[in-house]
Amino acid sequence: MADVDRSLDEKIPDNERWLHAPGVKEKLARADEWMRKNPARETSAKSLRRLTKKMLAVARGEHKVPSDAGQTSFESGSTRTPRCC
Repeated sequence: MADVDRSLDEKIPDNERWLHAPGVKEKLARADEWMRKNPARETSAKSLRRLTKKMLAVARGEHKVPSDAGQTSFESGSTRTPRCC
């Protein structure tokens, strides 16, 4: 069995080895599930700029995220973007 694992390992390109690390399969499965539950939707450039500015302000500590902000609307299946600021 070790020979089989070694031969498979040799065939995996270096830039894809991280995909075979422990725990990655589960993370990818969760990401896949999230993508199915939250399909892409249209947005405007103005909305995207506004959201990006808010996210940068939060990252710099200039803007505080309300304690009730989070993924609740996504988790409940709503298509609305949660209000964070």
